[in-house]
Amino acid sequence: VSTQSTWAAAPPAPPAPTAAAEAAPSPCLLLKNLFDPAEETEPDFDEDIKEDVAEECTKYGRLLHVHVDKNSAGFVYMQFDGVDGAQRTYDALHRRWFAKRMITAAFVPEAQYRSQFGL
Repeated sequence: VSTQSTWAAAPPAPPAPTAAAEAAPSPCLLLKNLFDPAEETEPDFDEDIKEDVAEECTKYGRLLHVHVDKNSAGFVYMQFDGVDGAQRTYDALHRRWFAKRMITAAFVPEAQYRSQFGL
C-alpha cells in the first residue's frame, strides 16, 4: 500500500466540538476509522496498515508501540516517547483522509494504554 496515494489532507471543515469526556493529551493516541475489517481481503492486512501508520506518524515523533485492532472499526493504537509527538500526530491526522475514509484521533490515558497492552 503506497502512503503517497493513501494519505490525503482533510478538506477545510469547521472545528469539531470538544467532548467533555475527551482525554487530556498523553503520549498515547487512538486513530479510528482507518479500515473496515469486512472489506479487507488479505489475512495480514493489519501489518500493511501498521507499516503505513508508522511511516506517516514517525514524521511527528518517535513511536514506541503500534497496535492495529483487526476486529474493530478501524482502530490503530500508538504510543510515542512523549506528549509532543502524540500532539503533533493528533494535530496532523485528526479529521484527515486515509484510503477514502475520514479518520479521527483521540488521546488515551497512558495508564489505560499500558494496562491494555501489558506495557
